[in-house]
Amino acid sequence: MCLFFFLFFMMGCSAQKVDYSSMLQQMDSSNQVQLDTGKWMLETERGYFMELHRFMNVIYEDLMESGKVNEPNLQKDQANWLKDYKIKAATIWGSMIESQNGDSVLGNDFKLMAYGEQADLVHKRILELIDKF
Repeated sequence: MCLFFFLFFMMGCSAQKVDYSSMLQQMDSSNQVQLDTGKWMLETERGYFMELHRFMNVIYEDLMESGKVNEPNLQKDQANWLKDYKIKAATIWGSMIESQNGDSVLGNDFKLMAYGEQADLVHKRILELIDKF
């Protein structure tokens, strides 16, 4: 997956030349293939979550530079999303700890689920940003 981002940055493509939807689909497929091996699942899901977050930032920056959106509105929208995201992420991890009867040391399965839920939130935001092009 890191190779995917390296190639993206090396291409230096503008937002108009990049098909973000197909890139996202490729990321999703690669992640699922790796998860299906049953090996290094926590590391895979955590890496996928982090890659999605970086991808979201790239799309946001390209969208800002594209001139297709009102920059102050997009900045406000993104700031609001980040605020909501932080609350939701804290809720995700909090509910995992609650399910462990307050034990803050979570097993890998719980961490895997938490990263998956966070990835879902970022994935949804990526789709929202893509729709703005």
